[in-house]
Amino acid sequence: MQFVTMQLPNNIPTHITASLSLLIFFAPVPIYSAASLDEIRLKAERGDAAAQVQLGDAYDTGAGVKKDVAEAINWYRKAAEQGNAEGQYSLGGKYDSGDGVPQDYSEALKWYRRAAEQGHSTAEYNLGVLYYRALGVQQDLSEAAKWYRRAAEQGNADAQLGLGAFYYAGAGVLKDETEALAWFMLSAAAGNNEAAKQRDALERALDTKKKQLAQERSKKIAQEIEARRNASPTEEKTKDASVKPADENFLRYDGVYQTQTSLTGQDQFLYLRFYPDGHVVVMASVWTPEKVASFISRSQPELPQGDYHLEGSKVVFTTKSQRGEVDYEGTINENGIAFHIHSHVTDFSDNHQFVFRRVQFPTTAEPLTNG
Repeated sequence: MQFVTMQLPNNIPTHITASLSLLIFFAPVPIYSAASLDEIRLKAERGDAAAQVQLGDAYDTGAGVKKDVAEAINWYRKAAEQGNAEGQYSLGGKYDSGDGVPQDYSEALKWYRRAAEQGHSTAEYNLGVLYYRALGVQQDLSEAAKWYRRAAEQGNADAQLGLGAFYYAGAGVLKDETEALAWFMLSAAAGNNEAAKQRDALERALDTKKKQLAQERSKKIAQEIEARRNASPTEEKTKDASVKPADENFLRYDGVYQTQTSLTGQDQFLYLRFYPDGHVVVMASVWTPEKVASFISRSQPELPQGDYHLEGSKVVFTTKSQRGEVDYEGTINENGIAFHIHSHVTDFSDNHQFVFRRVQFPTTAEPLTNG
């Protein structure tokens, strides 16, 4: 059979991306107010690694300050040297892209590895890419597959696609088309359009029994991923039994629903936060769910918001913002919520799968401004 782009192992694409053009319809990366930024700067100067990353993000994006990549790198480095995984990942990304520093894949590898060893899923995926492409290190397909797997098992859709491609080609792992299809299915369910193409192509080539086995395997992996997200080591035995698993047909309010993709080599996310009283807030950001949790709130008038209607497994709502209205029609499924989204701003429609991410929301959200 002939895959669309996955000709392995000699020329796997550097970054397999799934376009999420709907992201441009919503608010960009949060912009700090002056008061918020002053507080973050004070914490950063006192050595708070998380604040140092936030300050680095502000300088990197021009959020509330004049954009200054060199200053961003300075704060990322301070956080990275303290062992902060997000700072290590961000610093690695600068060396990977050559943004603000001379491109140095060996340095990128070093910092990605430090973040990856702490479980940072995007760093794990990027580390796998470097091993695959022999950037800063001798090519090692087994090592690439190992890091793809670690990221994939955390729900990273790009890593799931890459791991599926490795299984299809027998690159770094034993060739297994059923396992390949299972990972393509997972990645496609998370909204990865390239994975959907590979899934469809492989399904046409496999017999019914293998497709059924792949479906069962995919479902099992998805359940394992969700279990890891919802139970820390200290919570596994004490988790409230009244909290239903995310694959049942109901909305969850103890986290956000997220879709992810890769644009220009960086993960982009669209987030939804539902409230029990029928309100919903939407936010777009490059940040992790944990960071977004500090900002995505009904108290932020800059963010698109609306009221949802829930009937059985159907979720319908329209968000309003200064840019216009966007309609959402969704169905809750075992993977999260599958939405058909239509923007009245550009008259563009598309379908995307949102997956649930459990997070802790602060009592008071960090302020946003429009810059």
